[in-house]
Amino acid sequence: MNGEGADKEREFLVAGAKTYLAVDDAMTQFRNQVQEQIATLVSGRLSEINKACEMDWAVNDIKDYSSRNRDNYNVGKQITVEGFGGLYFYLKLWREKYEVYVDLYRRRIDLAADLWRRAANKTNDVYFGRAVPQDGVPEFGERLSEAIDEFIKFIGDAGGLKRCLPSPKLEQPPMPALPE
Repeated sequence: MNGEGADKEREFLVAGAKTYLAVDDAMTQFRNQVQEQIATLVSGRLSEINKACEMDWAVNDIKDYSSRNRDNYNVGKQITVEGFGGLYFYLKLWREKYEVYVDLYRRRIDLAADLWRRAANKTNDVYFGRAVPQDGVPEFGERLSEAIDEFIKFIGDAGGLKRCLPSPKLEQPPMPALPE
């Protein structure tokens, strides 16, 4: 490596070492604020979501969610749907755009096939999303609330989510004891 390349690498490492913790702290604070706002919104709408889905989730069922993809980052909240998958509420960050989503995810393609046909979707996710203007990120909750409205209407019109869940396996009664 030539001297100029080594100098640039050295400068980069020095700058990275000086700023790493501050940047990490800022990212953590941003993630926490977004998750708190989404938790407040979803908690306030949970009775509507439960009614449409025919479920009985509690506020304690709302958990933190974040994921990193190659070109975007999702930060928000999730509710586990036992035996099925999950219900996600999140802000999606791209380099040049922002979106909010309500995302119903199924683990297997054979689950809730009629619901997915209704959504005309062939993936394992049914999305309800809205674009967020770059200067509108502080008000992303308004757009997420609209996506929640769309999800509630869709799932309510489809007859709820509970009917789509796999039946719990029935336990076999114990075998009777053999006479001695």
